[in-house]
Amino acid sequence: MAQYELMVVLDSIVADEEVPDAVARLERLIADRGGTEATVEVQGRRRLAYPVRKRQDGTVVYSRFEMMPAQVKEIETGVRMDQQITRSMLLRI
Repeated sequence: MAQYELMVVLDSIVADEEVPDAVARLERLIADRGGTEATVEVQGRRRLAYPVRKRQDGTVVYSRFEMMPAQVKEIETGVRMDQQITRSMLLRI
């Protein structure tokens, strides 16, 4: 198993009350593909360096987990399909 770090920026239209639901959906996406969740850290709402989808800010969430490399493509596809996620970056550590 390899270690990965996933950083996502939730859209600014996601209310603060909806952030735990979005994080739980992200954790479920990882767990359903065989990943073991190590840590999830919500950085909070941040101003973006440049507008993304005509938005100036978003909520940043970091997640570290272990997973078989063959399943990573499914994680990237699942993150891209989520309408509440503006940007994402998946790195192998």
